[in-house]
Amino acid sequence: RLARGRAAFSTVSHDIPVNCLQRFAQSLLARLDRLGGQFHGAFFELEAKGVKGTSIHNPSDEERRRDALETVLDPLDITLIPDEELRTRWYVDVALEVHQPGHVMQWLTDAHPRLIRHALPHVNATRARELTRSKLYARDLSGHLTDLSGFRLEPRSYGTRDRVTYANVYTTDKNVTYQLNGGLFRRHTSVDLYPNKLDKLLQDIDAISTTFHDCAGGQGVLQDGAARFEVRVNIAYALFTHTTLPNDLIRHSVLPIPSRLWWSRSRFFKFYRATAIYSVLQDIATTPPEARAWISSLQLGSICMYMLNGVIYRPSELKIDVSLAKASALR
Repeated sequence: RLARGRAAFSTVSHDIPVNCLQRFAQSLLARLDRLGGQFHGAFFELEAKGVKGTSIHNPSDEERRRDALETVLDPLDITLIPDEELRTRWYVDVALEVHQPGHVMQWLTDAHPRLIRHALPHVNATRARELTRSKLYARDLSGHLTDLSGFRLEPRSYGTRDRVTYANVYTTDKNVTYQLNGGLFRRHTSVDLYPNKLDKLLQDIDAISTTFHDCAGGQGVLQDGAARFEVRVNIAYALFTHTTLPNDLIRHSVLPIPSRLWWSRSRFFKFYRATAIYSVLQDIATTPPEARAWISSLQLGSICMYMLNGVIYRPSELKIDVSLAKASALR
């Protein structure tokens, strides 16, 4: 079971050491074959865990790049994969990070066409701008700040010549609140505003605010954040793809914000916004029931949930949430 007692598709999982993987696979498939029927010829997938950060390297060093790729591919027997499939059907994400000690790095929205051109060198400037207005592109605002955002791009045919199938440009400051299976940092909904749930919601926001305060140095250590530029390419071309981000591109695309300024209550943003939402919801909690049922009260609570989620994740793209945001915006 996941956090809060929810049932998942699989309620039991086991970690398998890499050196036991081949014996496990042979044993499992043999047993499935013995069952016969629909189990004959079965296959299964595995999720590699514990590999995050294991392939960090200096991208300008060819030997280090090769070692990093071998580390990522270590669980696979590459000799069993035909060369043609390595060029067309197997992929790996190649990423570059921009980091400055004591700062949270943020991508500039205006720089997205320039970044697309770097991801897809065969795409011209006009086409890059057009892609930012297409359904292949999705912008990910940083806490509803329209000047700061990353993006996701599925270039399809536009990426063929550069062998890029996906691009993800984002920042790592959200890592401190990332949770795979719900819990404190899950996406909250209007259901959390029910009278019997509101106290728990306020406790959650208080804990979230504490996390932001700690990131701002509340425990003596500032939390930095990097800007990450990531493309997905066929394995056969991974060693020679995107080995650098030009200094000129970084200067025009990345905004370094002092970490204390990004997280802190005393000047700016994350802590301050979470605290403001907490204050509004406290007032809602003490509002008489008949007033809480007013449309304006319901809308106020719902937009607070939308804003809270936007502090932790990228803003919701659901049509109902976008409509709510537009209806609630000051005009």
